[in-house]
Amino acid sequence: RRVAITPGAYIRYMNTEYDGRQWQSKDNVIQILPGDGHPEIKEKLDAELEERKRLCRYYNSLQETVNAARRDAEDTRSELDKVRTVMVTMTTPSFLAGISPCIDMGKAGGNLPGPLFTFHQLMLACIREYNEQDITMAVTTDNPIKGTSLYLGMTSLEVPDATRKLLQPDELLITIRIRGQHYVVLRHHPQIKVVSCDHTFTESCDQLADLVSGDTGLEAPNTSLDFTFKMPNTSELIKCGMLGRLYFWLQELCGLNVIPPRQRPPHTISAVTPHTLIKFLLSL
Repeated sequence: RRVAITPGAYIRYMNTEYDGRQWQSKDNVIQILPGDGHPEIKEKLDAELEERKRLCRYYNSLQETVNAARRDAEDTRSELDKVRTVMVTMTTPSFLAGISPCIDMGKAGGNLPGPLFTFHQLMLACIREYNEQDITMAVTTDNPIKGTSLYLGMTSLEVPDATRKLLQPDELLITIRIRGQHYVVLRHHPQIKVVSCDHTFTESCDQLADLVSGDTGLEAPNTSLDFTFKMPNTSELIKCGMLGRLYFWLQELCGLNVIPPRQRPPHTISAVTPHTLIKFLLSL
């Protein structure tokens, strides 16, 4: 059954948009004239249909090109991610693997000083990796061993006010608790750029000095302190309790430069990692 279509309806049909795009310009739209008969109208519609088929094929080919380009771009990004991972691994010490990079090493992690933040992140990752239950860490302003004879030192010493100001530590400190009995306390001294250590393992001798042979913590980790402190000197300040032990290995774990006045101990301090430190603390 034939349905009569007026020439006006054909004109409106031929001038519509398909799939959101104008397939032909206004000047190239096939005109259905009022005087056209059925054969003429059919011929014009057939021509229009073929043109639209051709444009659809062209559109599909362009879409395939776009999709292929997107797939190539995704593959390239994936390869770049792999290369970037390898590059980071090659330039990062093994004990730093899996540590999130610190955006601001100056005052990061809730205003924790940069060196202490570095140490905290290294130790925390190691504790989690090995699921150590006997060691816990905390960032606090309270020193759990303040007031003990170890902290106060065993000798009295007259220390100038200027020296006391230089020794002033940051407010925040790190406490490491071992088996709920012993403490290791780390403090950062921004004026002299060192990290000091106090502990409660024993008051008769310093057991942490056994971690690296020759690294007693009584020497200045860099030569500048030998010129900063004369009377009393760095070693005397440590022995009297004004300053904690300045182990060379501790400075390196905190990311601080170590320039000792003499040659380093026989066993390299760089061999001390968070894992070896944890094992040593648990052995005491």
